[in-house]
Amino acid sequence: MGTLPVPEAALREAVLNAVIHKDYSIYTTIQISVYDDKLMIWNPGELPHQWTLGKLKGKHESRPFNPDIAKRFF
Repeated sequence: MGTLPVPEAALREAVLNAVIHKDYSIYTTIQISVYDDKLMIWNPGELPHQWTLGKLKGKHESRPFNPDIAKRFF
């Protein structure tokens, strides 16, 4: 395997988060885009109601969109 743009553990965590938190009622795929200066992983999901980006970036409890899927990965 070639050089990864981020540490392997961080990449694994980001991809798993995209799978676990995806809104599967929306028929859109998870998208992974690799650029020279960044890596973007996107899925059709939303933050829990009344959550802010600040809360997401800080220490917070886990609120998976798909608890059954999250339990399997835990």
